[in-house]
Amino acid sequence: MWTGRWPSEAECAEFGWMLGPGLPDFNRLLTTATWDPVAYRWARPTAEGDTR
Repeated sequence: MWTGRWPSEAECAEFGWMLGPGLPDFNRLLTTATWDPVAYRWARPTAEGDTR
């Protein structure tokens, strides 16, 4: 079902990975994030010791 947003756009906005207003950085998402098949969404990588 179309939600009005491109797939993975929400994760780009959540992670702050935008090239400009309304322009998600999908390349960074695909090369940096990890797909979580259980949650069915992209997961931001965490640095060792990062408690966010």
